[in-house]
Amino acid sequence: MRPADWPKIHRDLSQRISELRCSRELSQEALADAAGISRRGLQNLENAETTPGIDHLILVARALDTTVIDLLKGIDGFDE
Repeated sequence: MRPADWPKIHRDLSQRISELRCSRELSQEALADAAGISRRGLQNLENAETTPGIDHLILVARALDTTVIDLLKGIDGFDE
């Protein structure tokens, strides 16, 4: 069962991934290739159209040279 605030968490995580990708000056295609996922899959993730599985989060985090923990930092409910 998902928490009641899941839609906001999902949107915030999607935005965080997009912001990190842009700050590293990576295109969606470049990040998707580095993560080993489809470009459409990354688009869906960044647009909060699909719920990310832990496997995709790990692949994206590694491709961004960060961790899943760092992806979640600053998102309500995941603060240290």
